[in-house]
Amino acid sequence: MTRDERGGLVAWMRAAGALALAAWFGGALLFSATVAPALFAVLPSRELAGAVVGRVLPVLNWSGLAVALALSASARRLGARRAEIVALALFAAANLCGLLIGARIQSLRRAMSGPIDALAATDPLRQAFGYWHTLSVIALGVGLIAAAVAFFVAVGREHKARD
Repeated sequence: MTRDERGGLVAWMRAAGALALAAWFGGALLFSATVAPALFAVLPSRELAGAVVGRVLPVLNWSGLAVALALSASARRLGARRAEIVALALFAAANLCGLLIGARIQSLRRAMSGPIDALAATDPLRQAFGYWHTLSVIALGVGLIAAAVAFFVAVGREHKARD
């Protein structure tokens, strides 16, 4: 492979990585800011809305983890900066945490005898659900921020390389 061909391949890989980050970020942001709130607003019960959200979040987390691991594996070869590698690691960790937290939330839901809203506010299962739900929101937020940082560091590096 010639130097020009290798340079073209590296440029293509960088662009594909930036596109993958941007696509995940857009999907996660759309889901978080629009789809999830709409489900809770229009479905006849919060239980149904929660069931849909519970089915979609693992897809976001698995795809985010796949993007992060693929980009991390090729980061050094593509001349990534330390900041980009740290952001990708944080992106991966946030998605892994989202998967683990989601599994805990599903376990709690199975332990409940009925809908979450039917439990008293002081019920330990409801309180645990609230705690883990908060952690899930934080993990997704960290993932969104980390993906954005990784994207802008990568795009900034590419922009500097062209100048």
